[in-house]
Amino acid sequence: EIRWALEHDNAINSEEVMILESLIHHTGTYLMQSENFESGYNHGFNQAAGLLVLSTNHPWLEDSLDWDITARVRLNQMMEEAVDSNGVMIESSPYYHNYILLKIGEIIRWGEVNNIPLPNSLSTKFPMMLDYATDVAYPDLSLPLIGASIPGLGLNSNSFASYESLHARLSWIRSSGERGWPGVDNPNLFHTAYYPESGHAILRSSWSNDTINISHAVIDSGPYRTGHSDYDHFGFTWYKGEPILIDPGLY
Repeated sequence: EIRWALEHDNAINSEEVMILESLIHHTGTYLMQSENFESGYNHGFNQAAGLLVLSTNHPWLEDSLDWDITARVRLNQMMEEAVDSNGVMIESSPYYHNYILLKIGEIIRWGEVNNIPLPNSLSTKFPMMLDYATDVAYPDLSLPLIGASIPGLGLNSNSFASYESLHARLSWIRSSGERGWPGVDNPNLFHTAYYPESGHAILRSSWSNDTINISHAVIDSGPYRTGHSDYDHFGFTWYKGEPILIDPGLY
């Protein structure tokens, strides 16, 4: 982006363009090395997407085609290995799940806006990731600190606004019932959700707008899946008006 802006403002000469492009090529070479691809962690999404951005924006550079092919393989690998078949990030942390969900959403939007085809696994699992995000969030849209999680805005983040049109329940809870649909005909009925691979079970007394009186519990009965996971088997959180039983989060 810096190279493009400076060149089109006539702020740099051809020699300086070559210097910048050599740095860009150096970065691409670095990202291509297998030891610099952290496939078992959320970092791998940034590394794979970065390589694809380099190849897409600099197709004339040597090795650009190899970057493109490798980046797509790695993005697909991340979606298959770092996000389980239920759409839950394998680190079993709601915080990191949302972090990666938004990252994947950015990649998908970038591809759509610029007519860049991406692996089908991104668009297939993205709605499933939104399902989990809306199930696990507290009624006030904040997140239980299960696993390696830290406090944050949760679904209150404005970054989720652009995805309301893709997910009716996200729209419902972010608008306090003014838009969207909770996924059930009677929002006052008890709701349960279970994600077998992560072992997360969620119980919610209702999807009503009376968030103060909604009871929300999460049971983490899942396996230890990565070196970034916590030893929190059978951790349990409970929210009603405020967090009552909590997980301490990232230690």
